[in-house]
Amino acid sequence: MKIRNRKIPRPSSEEVVLHLKRWKEKYPNANDVRDHSPNTDVSVVEKKISEINTNERTRLSGAEIKGLANYIVNGIPDFGERLSNNDLTLVSQLATEHNTKHNEKSKKPRNLYSFSSKYCNLHNPNAFPKFDKLVSEVLRHFQYVYGFIPAVSQIDSNLDDYKIFVSVLDQFTDFFNLTDFTRSEIDHYLWFLGIDYFA
Repeated sequence: MKIRNRKIPRPSSEEVVLHLKRWKEKYPNANDVRDHSPNTDVSVVEKKISEINTNERTRLSGAEIKGLANYIVNGIPDFGERLSNNDLTLVSQLATEHNTKHNEKSKKPRNLYSFSSKYCNLHNPNAFPKFDKLVSEVLRHFQYVYGFIPAVSQIDSNLDDYKIFVSVLDQFTDFFNLTDFTRSEIDHYLWFLGIDYFA
């Protein structure tokens, strides 16, 4: 891991607050309000996907945007209910079962894990933190330095499993006594550390 010898401040409430201020300065119009619009109209869903693609730089192709919108509306009929019920398996299903290729030359659909977490986050931000490679690297760094998870194997290879990623994020929050913050706020904090030390 390229950053193990760098000095990242120990996670604390003060550190989280500091980075949340940065978040608000960088994204003054962003908030953690749910998008309550139903996922039942392909054109509406397509617009939401396009906005995530632009704002979050998820690099989806036009074909993927259309295919994902169609899959959300027609392939997962209980999508809205599962979002409301905090069903974390929804992220993995959307990421891997959409059956939409990036372009005509693609041999198979991509795993759209990061995008899928961001789409679910749009509707239920505190149940569905955004998965990002930078966040996962910061979590791995803090595990290396502080050992906040007893089962090291859980973080070494399995953060690509969304349920494990959320569990690790929650264990991180508990270990460093950050339970006054939401999952979404912890996610913002870790993302900024990723930008500062990994990007």
